[in-house]
Amino acid sequence: MRSVAKSLESAGKTLLLGLVSAFLSRPRALPDWRSRQYRVLYVRHDGIGDMILATGTIRAIARSHPTLKLDVLTHTKTADMLQGNPYLDHVIAFKPGRRLAYPTSVLRSIRRRRYDVVVDGMMRRFVDGAVQRPRVKSSTVWLMAISGAPHRIGMGGRPNDFIYTNAVIPPSELSVHHAEYCAAVAVPFGVNPARVNLDCELHISDAERQSAEAFWKEIQVSKQKARLLVNVSAANERRRWPLDRYISVIQHVLARKLGAVVVVIGAPGEEADILSVASASRCTAHVPGLREAFALVATADVLLTPETSLGHAAAALGTPVVVLLPAGHEMLVPYQATGRNLFGADGTIGSVSAESATCALDEVMDALA
Repeated sequence: MRSVAKSLESAGKTLLLGLVSAFLSRPRALPDWRSRQYRVLYVRHDGIGDMILATGTIRAIARSHPTLKLDVLTHTKTADMLQGNPYLDHVIAFKPGRRLAYPTSVLRSIRRRRYDVVVDGMMRRFVDGAVQRPRVKSSTVWLMAISGAPHRIGMGGRPNDFIYTNAVIPPSELSVHHAEYCAAVAVPFGVNPARVNLDCELHISDAERQSAEAFWKEIQVSKQKARLLVNVSAANERRRWPLDRYISVIQHVLARKLGAVVVVIGAPGEEADILSVASASRCTAHVPGLREAFALVATADVLLTPETSLGHAAAALGTPVVVLLPAGHEMLVPYQATGRNLFGADGTIGSVSAESATCALDEVMDALA
């Protein structure tokens, strides 16, 4: 019965998509963006690091014409990193419903806001051994159709791209950094991704920065000594590094940089690993929230991380970073960052040795001195 129900659901979805296609699959000339004010909704709701990479695109769109008023639709967990962004008028945050669909309340809100343009920032990409978003999701089709926006922009060359009135074709994903790849959706606004500044940005409040500074000073012997922030959490097993290697690296830094202060952080739920590394290397353990983690990155001298989201945060905040990544992620390294990227073989970071990481940290920390 379950297979029959799924077949009926699939058939119904196909029929509805066909009807939407019949009414909305018409290319539309771009307007003169200077003629009046245009309300634009940028949609992106994948990872925190992905949204950090998208801040350059957001800024490029917002600054392309003074007549544009830009909002963002994203997940609740991602919305926090957009706090303080001066290029956004409003952030619509939501928790995904069944099969990652948009809640009815969100669709109603978007309909009421009467956007002139909806930009789909959810582009096809290859990461962690899999192709993500090979087709335009049906939920995206419904969102754009229900929005009533006359102009709908997104990545073409995929099934269901009929919903876009202005489909864009980005360059090869292997030829440019992901920040530049994602900026293809800004081209209809007159943006040239190859010539515009796409640096990532994060905004830390004075209160957040002061709190982070107070945290460091409480455990720091001398403010002249280096601050190393070490993150041991990762999004998946491919990006997990053996704990004993973190311990080895930290012990090396503490022996070489006398008086250096090291803080080991990670995500809630991983306290045991964080405490294990901190205890064995005789440094401080901490489990910060997202905004506090950003503030700690901003006030550290160097970050070591296997997680690209904090790596992108470091790039946005100007903090040198040593990032551990699987081979094949060369286009996902922190954009325009200072530091080093170390790549593991066979789709994981397991082959990155402690010696490689210590050499990279020595190089980055010596450059600071």
